Amino acid sequence: MTNESYTIENIEHYFDTSHTNRGALVKAGHTGHQLQWCVLTGIRRVYIPILKDEDTEVAFWKSNGLKCSVTDCAVGDSGLMCVIECTDITFFKEMSMVVARILEDGIVGAERVIRLFKNNRIFWAGTPNAMTTVMAAGLFGELFFMWNFLRSRIPSIIEQRNWGGSEQTDKDFNFAELQVEVKTAMSHSQPVSHQISTLHQLQNDRRPLVLYSLIAHPDQGGGHSLFELVINIHGALQESNPDLAVQFQAILIDCGYQIEDPRMESYRFHLLNDYGELYAVYNDFPRLTTSDNCADQRVNIDNYTITLTNVEHLRLNITRATSVPELLEAYDATINGKKDC
Repeated sequence: MTNESYTIENIEHYFDTSHTNRGALVKAGHTGHQLQWCVLTGIRRVYIPILKDEDTEVAFWKSNGLKCSVTDCAVGDSGLMCVIECTDITFFKEMSMVVARILEDGIVGAERVIRLFKNNRIFWAGTPNAMTTVMAAGLFGELFFMWNFLRSRIPSIIEQRNWGGSEQTDKDFNFAELQVEVKTAMSHSQPVSHQISTLHQLQNDRRPLVLYSLIAHPDQGGGHSLFELVINIHGALQESNPDLAVQFQAILIDCGYQIEDPRMESYRFHLLNDYGELYAVYNDFPRLTTSDNCADQRVNIDNYTITLTNVEHLRLNITRATSVPELLEAYDATINGKKDC
């Protein structure tokens, strides 16, 4: 902590001084911070000392009108500084407010500084949030299943595109020997009900089909987070193959998930049926298929709702941390070795 008090007016004075002096660097505070307002480009920059041995390779973040990074420059003793760059005058005042706090608290280090800006929602004001709560719950269910039931196979799932996220595939997980459809309900109304999107969704494609049913109630204090799931899976892929981690992020973006957007951290859930249930979609499992659609072109069955009643005999007896062969074995045991027609 410093003994000085900083305000937006103080910071604006530093920037004005730099601007008056043709974009010269202006020292501010007592911990090596410097400010700059370029005359030609109009860009405002804040240079902040980084911590010794800090991991600078991951110290990057970009939002609407703001960029935070670590760069090698002729500022500071080490040559490396965390640089906050603002190109949009709309955010100058907000930037000055955060910088005032940085100077007053004597904050250094790229990670902490970037976190301050990331957590300031104003820098996301102009970026629409494509992720709705329903979309977040659906994505959470798919990632939750993948992380808790098929964790060891995640690199293969991403590489072979067994999970496509928002791709228009009939089932969420498509393996050569098995398909899995994930359904996430947000309410614990009884009996549990799920929305089915198409007549193909619960139709067997010449291989066993399993439905994974999860109840994830949106709750700001919930113990399970979409953001944390993404971090866990991305971290596992990064260790296995960095290219797969990038591919995973691309799939997330297609699903409406916004990488590094702090709003993603708000999607938390309380699980109301523990780790969910797995069912063999077989014989009398409640469903409609293409054979149920009549030939009359004036009638079209689109999405419909199922309730999970009288399906206990179709529930798979399986624990978490399983594999596709184990899912198949449990499926066969559930239907007593008979093949679906």
